[in-house]
Amino acid sequence: MSSSTSSPTNSLSTLQSPSNSRCSICDDVANGCRYGVPACLGCIVFFRRSILSNKQYRCSKEGRCIIQYKSRCICRACRLQICYDVGMDPSAIQRRDVMGPRTRKSRNDVSSSESNSSAARIR
Repeated sequence: MSSSTSSPTNSLSTLQSPSNSRCSICDDVANGCRYGVPACLGCIVFFRRSILSNKQYRCSKEGRCIIQYKSRCICRACRLQICYDVGMDPSAIQRRDVMGPRTRKSRNDVSSSESNSSAARIR
């Protein structure tokens, strides 16, 4: 039996295991499949920020950059193009205006909650 053959259960479990999933853009360990493809947190955040900010990047090497984990921040234009090429979906991004504004605690809310918790400790 050659070493190149493996049992079907081993290869199947390797494909289904989330810990073995790789980022489709930079080949780092994937954090999830948030915009349609397995991607690491760095590429997920990069894609989201680029789309929400409507960034237009330019490549100085005519689009021939190699995007890997260690060099993924060097060329944003090629990284964003790879995001599109592998199938990341810009329409899957939830924009803040659709979700509504974040609610911040006012200083009064913070100070009253602190005084309530300290009063509870005294009793």
